[in-house]
Amino acid sequence: MTPTLIIISLIFFGVIALLAEFLIFTGIGISGILGLASLIYSSVYAFQNLGAKAGTIVTAIDVLIIIVMLVFMLKEKTWKRLELKDEIRASVQNDSQKVSLGQKGHSLTRLAPRGTVRFEGLSCEVCSADGKLIDPETEVEVVAIENNQILVKPVNN
Repeated sequence: MTPTLIIISLIFFGVIALLAEFLIFTGIGISGILGLASLIYSSVYAFQNLGAKAGTIVTAIDVLIIIVMLVFMLKEKTWKRLELKDEIRASVQNDSQKVSLGQKGHSLTRLAPRGTVRFEGLSCEVCSADGKLIDPETEVEVVAIENNQILVKPVNN
């Protein structure tokens, strides 16, 4: 490889490594250190193999690249483009407010001790009041509502 191509490759690798440090591996530092080391070595390599004039030009280019990257990365608008702008507007459905004490329904699943019960077209997650198993298709009654938790017992007992 020619010295010019090696210098261009070192600069390219340094820029890619610094971008990776800013955008992907933030906080780790290895990528940033490798990027800066690559840019510094491109200047050293230019001084050693191409002379003082070429070394000065490469150093000026490296410093310019670092300054442009820092200014670009520290601008607020740069990060605004990368931010997520969607808002979550979902809410949790609180079925315990739609059910009243003494209301009767049928268990859709086995309550062991939790399961699903249908109350007049409304399916709710409930808990067996005494912790015992309740089979599916058993008629149950709401005996308590504690901390938004519906407690039921079989009607037959």
